[in-house]
Amino acid sequence: MNRHLWKTLAVALVLGLAGLVAVTVWLGEPGSWRQLFQLSAVTLAVALLLMVVSFLAGGARLLVVLRLADARVNLWRASRAHVLGLFAAAITPSGGGNGVAIGVALQRDGVKPDVAWSAAVYTTVLDLLFFAWSIPLAVVLLFRANLVSTQLMWLSLGASLLFLALWYGIAFHLGRFTYLVARLFSLPVVKRWRRPVIRFFEGVGKATGSMARGDLGNQLQLQALTVVLHGAVYTVFYVLAAALGSPLTWLPTLALLLIISAASHVVPTPGGSGYFEVALSYAFSQRGAPAGVTAAVLAFRVFTYYVPIVLGAVLGGQVLINALRPVPRETATHSA
Repeated sequence: MNRHLWKTLAVALVLGLAGLVAVTVWLGEPGSWRQLFQLSAVTLAVALLLMVVSFLAGGARLLVVLRLADARVNLWRASRAHVLGLFAAAITPSGGGNGVAIGVALQRDGVKPDVAWSAAVYTTVLDLLFFAWSIPLAVVLLFRANLVSTQLMWLSLGASLLFLALWYGIAFHLGRFTYLVARLFSLPVVKRWRRPVIRFFEGVGKATGSMARGDLGNQLQLQALTVVLHGAVYTVFYVLAAALGSPLTWLPTLALLLIISAASHVVPTPGGSGYFEVALSYAFSQRGAPAGVTAAVLAFRVFTYYVPIVLGAVLGGQVLINALRPVPRETATHSA
């Protein structure tokens, strides 16, 4: 891996550990990390199996999306593209590299560029719709259980409306973005690239529109796979926390994870490092979970953050980085 990637991973690791240390000291239980050794092999195996389920659901979702644009890849390649997206999300601010990695990975597997980028965009569309309808359900469940305040409930409901607006805009009005791009590329400095750029965005918009207008059965299937994708990850924390004595049941645990995960999209650190550790530790310690929840948080981050990094590196993370790396000026000059 190149030097920049190592620096990014080091920053993520330092921020994550700093968050855990701060919360551990704050909660007054520095020895709680030793509870990691109480996790049985069965518990760890179940957590790993849930991550595999999530990876496969992400791959299956890409298969359905590509099918709507008359493109085909097998489940292995689609799942690999999904994992590479997680890899890129873990090392870029706010997870912004996810879609780029998926688009590049699909193109390397033979998918046409406009369809590959459209599939990457549409996975974001599906996540936006998922958060739009699931946040209200989660926050109402938590409010009725006296686990969130009235202010947080209304803030969450407002966030769900924002997710809904973003979903509608990207899914059905991406063409307006093409108009803005056309105006931007009318400037003399970049006018030479205007035609190919507009052609590319028109292709992406057309493919994305065809995906969004798939029949109801396909859209329900995509949302079901999105639920499995996210639900399996959230359940990893429930399995780990329950094994360490958390009194919260499955649904409230998933609801808290969903709210925390949705908020992570505006956190600028790579993969939400630091934020997740602090938010999870604080939220669950304040809602009846033992102080040893910090051990569950650490194990959860290993499974959901560091495992995708390792898998991504094995499955082609360096190839992905090379594909995204700018071409040196000297190389470009010689090749010309």
